[in-house]
Amino acid sequence: MPTREDDLRVVPPTKCWPPACHMRLVARDRLSSVAGRLDRLRLVCVTAPAGSGKSTLMTQWHGMLAEGEAAWLSLERADREPANFAAALAAALKGRVPSLGAALQAILSSPEPVLLRRTVDHVLVELAMHDRRFVLMLDDAHHLIGSGAEEALARLIAQAPPSLTVVVGSRDRLSLPISRLLLSGSALEIGWDELRFTAGEAGILLNEAAGDGLGADIVDVVTRRTEGWATGLQLAAMTLRQRPDGADLRSLSGRSVDVANYLLEDVFSALAPSDRDFLMNTSVLDRFSAGLAEAVSGRDDARAIIERLEHGNLFLLRLDDRREWFRYHHLFQEFLQSRLDVAHPGRRDDLYRRAAHWCEAADLLREAMTYARRGRHMEHLADLLERAGRQMFRHGDFKSLRDWLAVLPPGTLQNRRELCVLAGWAHAYLGEIAAARTCAAMAASSLAPEDRATRAELAVMRTTFGVIQADEPESHDLPSNVVDHLPSDKPALLGFGHVAVGYTLRAEGRLDDALAAFERGIAITERPETALVNLLARFNIGALLVFMGRPASAEERLRQSLEVARARGWDESIGAGFLNVQLGIALREQNRLRDSIAALGRGIELLEAGEGYGYLGVGLAERARSHRAAGNGNAAAQDRDAARRLADERGITRVRFRVDLLDARTALGGGRLDEALACLEQLRSGLVPPSDDGGVLNEKYEIFLVQWCRLLHGQLRMAEVVRVAGLGVGSALAAGRHRNAVAFLVLQAAAWKGLGVPGKVRDKLVRALELVRGEGCVRPFLAAGTTLLDDLAELAGDRALAASVVPVLAALGRHSEATDIPIPVLRYRETQIIGLLTHGLRNREIGERLRISEETVKWYLKQLYEKLEVRSRTEAVQKAREYNLLA
Repeated sequence: MPTREDDLRVVPPTKCWPPACHMRLVARDRLSSVAGRLDRLRLVCVTAPAGSGKSTLMTQWHGMLAEGEAAWLSLERADREPANFAAALAAALKGRVPSLGAALQAILSSPEPVLLRRTVDHVLVELAMHDRRFVLMLDDAHHLIGSGAEEALARLIAQAPPSLTVVVGSRDRLSLPISRLLLSGSALEIGWDELRFTAGEAGILLNEAAGDGLGADIVDVVTRRTEGWATGLQLAAMTLRQRPDGADLRSLSGRSVDVANYLLEDVFSALAPSDRDFLMNTSVLDRFSAGLAEAVSGRDDARAIIERLEHGNLFLLRLDDRREWFRYHHLFQEFLQSRLDVAHPGRRDDLYRRAAHWCEAADLLREAMTYARRGRHMEHLADLLERAGRQMFRHGDFKSLRDWLAVLPPGTLQNRRELCVLAGWAHAYLGEIAAARTCAAMAASSLAPEDRATRAELAVMRTTFGVIQADEPESHDLPSNVVDHLPSDKPALLGFGHVAVGYTLRAEGRLDDALAAFERGIAITERPETALVNLLARFNIGALLVFMGRPASAEERLRQSLEVARARGWDESIGAGFLNVQLGIALREQNRLRDSIAALGRGIELLEAGEGYGYLGVGLAERARSHRAAGNGNAAAQDRDAARRLADERGITRVRFRVDLLDARTALGGGRLDEALACLEQLRSGLVPPSDDGGVLNEKYEIFLVQWCRLLHGQLRMAEVVRVAGLGVGSALAAGRHRNAVAFLVLQAAAWKGLGVPGKVRDKLVRALELVRGEGCVRPFLAAGTTLLDDLAELAGDRALAASVVPVLAALGRHSEATDIPIPVLRYRETQIIGLLTHGLRNREIGERLRISEETVKWYLKQLYEKLEVRSRTEAVQKAREYNLLA
């Protein structure tokens, strides 16, 4: 019985074994001797038409190598998909290079599709540390042509360490770096001419089959007519076992395919009718075991038949060393299927039905769905998808889920609430919000009053729709105890429930409570199959910390989360894309623009690969903003336009809001006040107006109000700036959004300066600096441009504020002249660690106190020593006291 396939990306072990051939092989030293030269080659390409003996030759080489020296992988069309190729590569390598196999296998718990460049990097790094000679054999590689997997293979070969040899068997040439390697003598090409049997080799093969004494004329005819084609000769040999005189072979003529059909028919007709029926029935299977073959053929003696066929060398290939799984030679399979369609028209659908049911019972869900689809058994496929869809949901594999659902006939979802719900999730995270809402409405229309679990999931889903589309949760029907109504045995769904609650709390301005909700979401999803929601909760914590005016803390938390993602193999998922984008935002807040652009680029790359269009536009708009801040006008315009197109195509208003806001910032920065006014008026028309009670403002309205105050300042309406910014400060402080509070305080300070009240200027700046002390927060202080430059420079003389002021002055183009010694700027975590050093704590104790690893503590200490220009802990503490960094 096959291993349970809990993960839809499980690779059958049969793909990692060379196909067994029981026919006695003719000694062909000119080819078999290549095995002894593989250690001096980087690449061997065996390229020839079907049936030329490519797999047989590679299998020979595999058997001649030392145990553990070679890994085998039989490729198929499904391996064009990045996730499938990475999974297959991991399965092939894990038994030969355990550390590499484990690393790749971990990647597969992340959502599809895997970014193959990063996967190849994992392979290259591990192989570089693998000191033993290693041969990777890839058969049927023509399936990869024109795909990203082909590009990844080319990259692997081009950058492989000298200890690796790659052997590629293919019907057609792949785009591989063979020309350069041929020039250096480190590559070898074996084609049709080399694989063809010579007359002497063909005579040995045919005479062995006929019992010697076969006439030279017959050998000559067969060799010429088959052109030395291995499969043609093998078929002729099988015919000779039935008719040793070889008389029928004199009439061979035509192309290879005609020769094959002629000889296959001869071999096929010599079998017993029951065996012919068995072969035809099982020819619809991509691979089969005795159990699957019995289920499909209706026979109860499949194992005996398989053994008989294997003994008779009837193009049956064994796929594992336990003799459990087999497949037919591709040409033989195609021949059998054509005979099946002639002898039993319409039987295929029933055979596929039987195969699907057997695979379902064996938990081979991917194969079950494939057979159900081929047989057009759509009700069964829908049943399978209800079961497999939850696996895809847990992995965040929304692209595959959507694609499978698209196979179902129109109207299927209307009668299946579970599939409606799954389709809603898939469409939402792929940025197809209208389709997601339709699915959610269909699911809700058939809800029974007592179905609290589905009702709760739909409330969570609709809350998520609002965030994906507009950054505003649609939580009107989300009960505060929604998690209590969700199934306790579905951690991924529970995690989404906690995240939805966090969205709602954030929108209400209860940021500390929102943080706690996201932390609960992380805690309940710390398992491999819940990658997306776990990283989503981590991403939201980083976003909140930025809004709270704590960008350095956000950076630290996001980097820790990315380390977790790397350790668990989630670092190529769309969830990791979310983390990288938010890291880019946190870095921009600290005015580290080059690092910001790099992190945003990595996030965008992951989101594009995973088709995470619901957040891709956000990443593009944020990178445009970082490019603009860095003075990269053309790059900013390109990202801005791409974000706008995506927003318009998919109706994602949160992206449109960011693009409009960027346009307003750009106009304000260029002094184009009329243009800025038009942009801001357009923005305001789409926002929820503030209530009259003077409470906490909507988060987006608060962001808009910062730019409105900048406009008022540009119009020299200083008193109005003081008033409006005062409203903003009150709202931001009440909600804990200190980042916005700082921007409003800075604008108030600029307005008071315009009004000639220096005392107010200092008060507002000091209050702003104190709100974000130790967090490296820079960008909000730039809201008023250089208006406050001299005032900030004066504050640099205050050692309690200097660490916060110096980077702001640097961003404004001035270094502090108020102090003779430049004040180092410490991150929040660095300040914590230097404080604990004063108590004499060791690295391990500091790590336990801060809940970080001892290695992480060492890394921070190295950064501290460099910033403080010291060499010891004692010197670091002394220097920190001198700079008043411990206050």
